[in-house]
Amino acid sequence: MRRLGPSTALAVWFGSALLCCNASDAPPGAPSTPLAGASGASGGTKSGEELVGGSAVGHTAGAPGEAAGAPLAAGGMAGSLGVGGAAGGASSGEPEPVAQPPVTASCMDGKHPVCLDFEGGQVPPGWQTPGTNELHVEKGHGAHGEYAMHVSNLGSKPSALITTGELNGIKDVMWGRYYHYVSPAAAWGHGAMVWVGDARSPTNFYEVGFESNAYLGMWIQGDGWLEKYMRSTVTVPGNKWVCVEFLFDGAAPSVGRYWVDGSEIIFDPKRVAGTDPIQNYRGPEAVLKAEQFTIFKIGIEFYHGSSTVACPDYPPWLCPTYNNDDAPSMTDIWIDDVALDTTRVGCL
Repeated sequence: MRRLGPSTALAVWFGSALLCCNASDAPPGAPSTPLAGASGASGGTKSGEELVGGSAVGHTAGAPGEAAGAPLAAGGMAGSLGVGGAAGGASSGEPEPVAQPPVTASCMDGKHPVCLDFEGGQVPPGWQTPGTNELHVEKGHGAHGEYAMHVSNLGSKPSALITTGELNGIKDVMWGRYYHYVSPAAAWGHGAMVWVGDARSPTNFYEVGFESNAYLGMWIQGDGWLEKYMRSTVTVPGNKWVCVEFLFDGAAPSVGRYWVDGSEIIFDPKRVAGTDPIQNYRGPEAVLKAEQFTIFKIGIEFYHGSSTVACPDYPPWLCPTYNNDDAPSMTDIWIDDVALDTTRVGCL
């Protein structure tokens, strides 16, 4: 072992005295803070060497975060108390998360060929409105931003779907997204929120619907109104905003697929046309290919009653409330942030 000079011995003694006060000696709850004023090479140890005027007294750079057998704070106690050299410690390199501003107008980026956020305070040009006084664009209750479309007094079962034929390049595959807020719950009877027609319309179309207080998939083809209904047990949430996505692939062709807040709806295999043991209804054998989607409607349309009273012991269409409006009934629906595209749109 080499003999150390007086100044070096003093430095070794001082470094050892400081090391005795590392984080493991701190009282419980005390912060483990690197010592200020000491510099050296990057933290860590390489035991067995005693350098003079190098990067560390008794310890050279090695595995970060260790000195004299004890764990150190970030940077190995500022370079393992080295004399001279670069300051110890290094940042993780990960940027601080940046808070994202809330979505206020979902159509501002213009990236979807069809988009409707109602932030103009009205149904915009290119959309047709039904002849009902129950439909309004209102301020103060939007999923995002300030405005949403509101249909009220649903006990009167208004036909309240707004319509556009300007699909801007969407041909036979349509992805869609919209937000809805239903109060107090969806009806037990069958109704629709979205209707998409092919060139064969009105007898070839897809639907986002509801029945038995739950989501219903529907596809109707050709002459005779052959229904390919798909019943689910996924309840339409009441009194909250929900993101609904859908895929209508008329090119494959395929029945519709549906998602609620990112989770795909799995339809009850015993309650799909062709397998339903109660109704004994085959439905269409195959889905016809779409020629060209020509019309899109959104809002609400009742085919049966607006009552929310459930009849779990009956097939839906035999429930006493299926065709009537007994209280409590579905009273209001709000629609917001509608977007259509040829690829998945996603929730906001």
